Amino acid sequence: MLDTYTNGVASGKPFEIKIYNSSFGKDSIWIDDYGTGTTAATAGHFWTMKFKAAADMSSKTFKTDLSKSVVSGYNIGIKVSNGKVIGNDSISFDIQFEDDATPYGTTYTLAGHRSVSYEEYMSH
Repeated sequence: MLDTYTNGVASGKPFEIKIYNSSFGKDSIWIDDYGTGTTAATAGHFWTMKFKAAADMSSKTFKTDLSKSVVSGYNIGIKVSNGKVIGNDSISFDIQFEDDATPYGTTYTLAGHRSVSYEEYMSH
């Protein structure tokens, strides 16, 4: 579950996203908040986004200078900085969006912890 901070102030209820790497390599991760479109019924939990970020598995860090969301019809630009995995179960990163009121003008800090591991997810 992740919490959102805007300018250091908590600004929402905890929400779930998926963060995973592909089976093809260990140089990137996917960040996905389950959104499939732009309507209220298809929006993501935080922002409609699914995108790839460069990852350094040895330092447990990730970022993207600019990535595009792969959600069909919603290919907005996304910037991630200060991404880090803390221990095995916590994560934190700063994120900015092209479609914000001022494009890339607000930095949101997302921070949280893993509630379900891959193994637990696959056993259901």
